Amino acid sequence: MQYIYRIKRIVLTFLFVITFTLVSIFPHYKLKPVRADFVLPTLSQDINGYRVNVPNWDKISLIKFILQSDGTIPVPPELAEMVGYSQIVWRAGQSLDEILRLGQVSSAFHLEKLALQQISEITGIDIKQLSLNNLDLMNWQTLESLTKAIPGLGNIPISRIKLIKDVVSQMVVDGDLSTIVSEIPKLTLGDIIYELPSVGNIPLGTVVDLGKYSFEDIPGLSLTSLDKFADWGKSLISQVPGLNLVPFSLFPIGFNLGATKIALMDLPWSDAEEVDGNAVQLYLSEVPPVGAANSYVELSDPLGEVGEYYGKRIAGCEHKVEGGEGILKETVPGTTDRECPGVFPFGRAFAKMVASEISEPNGSAKFSFYFRICIDNPIDLGCTAFFLGPVEWVTVTEGETIVMGGPTAPKINIPNDYQQQINDTLAQHQHSPNMVEVVEVDCSKEPGKSTGQFINPLFNGTIVTSGFGYRKNPVTGRDQNHSGIDLGAGMGTPAKAADGGIVTFINRGCPDFGNSRGKIGCGGRLGNYVDIQHSTGIKTRSGHFKQGSIAVKVGEKVCQGQQIARVGNSGRSSGPHLHFEVHLSGGRRVNPAPYLPGLRY
Repeated sequence: MQYIYRIKRIVLTFLFVITFTLVSIFPHYKLKPVRADFVLPTLSQDINGYRVNVPNWDKISLIKFILQSDGTIPVPPELAEMVGYSQIVWRAGQSLDEILRLGQVSSAFHLEKLALQQISEITGIDIKQLSLNNLDLMNWQTLESLTKAIPGLGNIPISRIKLIKDVVSQMVVDGDLSTIVSEIPKLTLGDIIYELPSVGNIPLGTVVDLGKYSFEDIPGLSLTSLDKFADWGKSLISQVPGLNLVPFSLFPIGFNLGATKIALMDLPWSDAEEVDGNAVQLYLSEVPPVGAANSYVELSDPLGEVGEYYGKRIAGCEHKVEGGEGILKETVPGTTDRECPGVFPFGRAFAKMVASEISEPNGSAKFSFYFRICIDNPIDLGCTAFFLGPVEWVTVTEGETIVMGGPTAPKINIPNDYQQQINDTLAQHQHSPNMVEVVEVDCSKEPGKSTGQFINPLFNGTIVTSGFGYRKNPVTGRDQNHSGIDLGAGMGTPAKAADGGIVTFINRGCPDFGNSRGKIGCGGRLGNYVDIQHSTGIKTRSGHFKQGSIAVKVGEKVCQGQQIARVGNSGRSSGPHLHFEVHLSGGRRVNPAPYLPGLRY
């Protein structure tokens, strides 16, 4: 027996050592303990002569909200494939950023409008020290999705981008495709995608180890807002470096951050009383079922009996109320009856404040926040009830103040310093060393000669962002005839003459940025543009050029492939692109697409 006892002690000791070692080496396997003493940072604010504690939004970020209980939201099978996940699970001790995905809070916070560089500047995170696998959404990006996301990436020679060169080399080494490897130094990313579409659609994470590459290995990546990347909505907030540390005060969309309305807690009633018909009108928001036993907090108002909160009630959580919106309300089990009654002092976009614990003997009530999940990416599925929580907020005793409301929430607004940074970045693309320059064309032999066969005025693989004919105008939202096609490209991308000819008209001097009437209407809404008459009887018009970039003059004979300007955002334009038209003799405008090679849709 003593022998068996020793064996048991050895086994137990071994298991203990192994367990301790694993926990030490792999701390992410441990569940964070619930921080019962956690308190959100606050500021003391004077409202109507009362000192009120309000959240200090300069010091509160999503990582600060610690959930106090477990929960699961199953996603119905018919929706799971659409959104990319089958359930949402959380555990006590987790923070919101570990649970919420970008697409689930887009309508509330619009965090996808931020770029990594902006996040780095706000939080102090040094993205130069991180690798691409720290940004999880890079795993499902493809070469094609990156060219759509990052301005100008498609016309950079892939020999200058190690990651992309490695990806292309890895994918074409087998079979007949191996013959293209020798041509790689001469090709742009747009060339590769145009010539080998299958290569452009393979997720990067399945081809190379992204941990070997930095954010600087893809030009323009850190300056590109998150919503430009494919399926950005699937990414957890915690899987975007530094995003969980951005304070609420610097979120791209404003909501009720201030406090302008307060109430006083008069009496907490924890002895569950039945809700009678006469009391229904006393509840501020959702009312428990008549006849149901329910606790509540009775309020007073700093203005006395004339105040809007005098004698009003906030119900406790014994009985849940209906919640949710849209498809998620109808399809997610329990959504319609899992929400506590409460109020929205900081707006519905943020969270619901609930009297989560009411103690009549202590004369106190604990208020907590509950969050919801809304899915509007890739399609609008509505919202669940407010049952993601609780996150403890504050305990109030009799006679103390309760924040009840803030200013009206403004519409989506990218902060001015962010927008200016975006504008400056776009303006610098003209001088970016990553932009491929147009090869000089010798026009001395046959100046102005038309070949009768157009080339792509930008680069092979150019994406047609808007076609010819009637369409919904991206600026006005109205159905209008589009007299040309729009070709997507980054600010400052060189634009070439599609064929030789004579420059017959130029419009200059239109700005690239701003929303003034002068900017939008400049150049008949085409901004800076150039007309070239070809000897075949066809005239081409290229517009929205960058201010000051037109490199030709009226009467000049230009050659096919000669740079005439750079892509801009002048005139009525929703972003940098090239507008291209084909006019037949007599002035009739026709669809340019059949005339141009190397287009993608």
